[in-house]
Amino acid sequence: QRKWQDAFNNLSESYSLNLKLGRLDGICMVGLDLGQLLCASGNLEQGLEILAHSRDGFRKLGWQEHAQHTEQLIERFSKRPPPPSA
Repeated sequence: QRKWQDAFNNLSESYSLNLKLGRLDGICMVGLDLGQLLCASGNLEQGLEILAHSRDGFRKLGWQEHAQHTEQLIERFSKRPPPPSA
């Protein structure tokens, strides 16, 4: 649990900094990891929103492989039941 929380804190801080700086590449790359972590921990709505933002950013950057991979993650998490609450 501690490692998940540390990872979330670090990714969340990095994501916020990239948003403030307007770095679309950073937003997309960090958002990819942050979105997956949120989805895996049961925060599907927020995680899927961040993943969708990353996917759209990858498309804007012309990074089609990243966009396709992110779309696959969105589909996978959208079909997945939430984890049992602890």
